[in-house]
Formats: sequence, structure tokens, C-alpha cells
Amino acid sequence: LIGIAVSDATTAGSGTLTDLVCTFPDDTAGTTWAGPFAPGDTFSCTGQLAGVIAGQDHTNVATVQGQGQNTGTTVSDEDPYNATVVPTTPGVTVETKGALGNEANTTQEAVDLTAKRGAVGIVFEVVNSGTEPLVGVEVSDATTAGSGAVKNLVCTFPDNSTGTQWDGPFALGASFTCEGELSGVVAGQDHTNVATVEGIGQYTDTPVTGQDPYNAKVRSTAPALSIVKKD
Repeated sequence: LIGIAVSDATTAGSGTLTDLVCTFPDDTAGTTWAGPFAPGDTFSCTGQLAGVIAGQDHTNVATVQGQGQNTGTTVSDEDPYNATVVPTTPGVTVETKGALGNEANTTQEAVDLTAKRGAVGIVFEVVNSGTEPLVGVEVSDATTAGSGAVKNLVCTFPDNSTGTQWDGPFALGASFTCEGELSGVVAGQDHTNVATVEGIGQYTDTPVTGQDPYNAKVRSTAPALSIVKKD
């Protein structure tokens, strides 16, 4: 065969094949070749399919054409390729607990820190609860009511790095733990802090956020001392 031409076209859905290039038997490269392409000989072409999105299933068709060197007869062949993207929903959750396992999600469940002088260790459990890996993961905490604050917050991420920010990827169903210290809760100023974790869907670029509150209190106390003298 002579006059070889290779092409590709998207015939359905989203996505396009780009950067198509063939390496012909004489080691030249491109998508057209003068030949001759000997009987039984082969060559390969490569490209990059990108842009296939959920709900728009993709079909592209590769086409090769040539002419018989002696007869001038035109011949061609086609072959389709199909691809799909499964819809994904990014999601993330965080659960806050005291060092003794108290969740204290509501003010009615506020943990009494009187005996601990208004301080307790805090643990965050963060889970990728969606159907898409996450990147750009960031964990923070803020006091939203009363006194006290969580300090020295450090997370140990799945790759064993530490901090409060992580590039990821945070895999589906994976989890990590953060630890900090809640201190400074005083009587009459009941405490609420809210743990926040943020991330971005690796495929969809969708931002997601998870939050969980923790409540604590200190009872008012009045020290007293008495002495009784008897004969």
C-alpha cells in the first residue's frame, strides 16, 4: 500500500483524542506516510484521550486508508473505542471526641471539665465518605461559643506526613486522625468548638466541607474550709 493516512474522530459523547502520532516501518513519524506498506507489515499509533465526562459516554473511531501500489484500489478500515466516566460525589466527614471518647455534639451533652480544670485532649477522626478521591485537604478548628480554644492541632495523614494541610490524594474510604488540646474553659462560659475539614474532588474539582461540634463546661465552684474547736 501507498498513501497511508491515519485519523480519529469522536462520534458520540464527550472527549477527544489528541496528540495522535504513528511510527511507520521506516521510523518516520506522523499520521500520513507515502509508503510502501509491505504485505504483513505493521506499525503503531498512540494518542491521548481526554475530556470524557460523566453522563456523556464516549465513542471514537480510528480510521486508516491506503491505495494498492499496483492496482490503485483504495482500501480502508475502522475500529471504535468506547469509554465512560462513572458519576462521582466527593464527600468528607469529621467526628470530634474528647480523650475519654465523649462526642458531646450538643450543649446538653457538654462534657464536664471541672475536675480537669477546663482542659482535655481532643481527637478528630476524618473519613473520605464520598465516591471520589480528595486533594487539597485542610483541617481547622474554631471556638464558636464561650471560653477556651483547641491548640496544638496536628493530623497524621495516610502517607504518614503530619500537619493540618495535605495535598492528598485522600482515597475513597480512607481515614486519618488529628489530635489537639482544649484548654481555658472557665465556669459560666460554656464552650463550643467546631472542627472543620475541607477538600476538593480530584476529578470534579468540587469543594466539600465536613464539620462537627464539641461542647464542654466547667461548673462554678467555691472553695471552703471550716474548723470546729471542742473541749
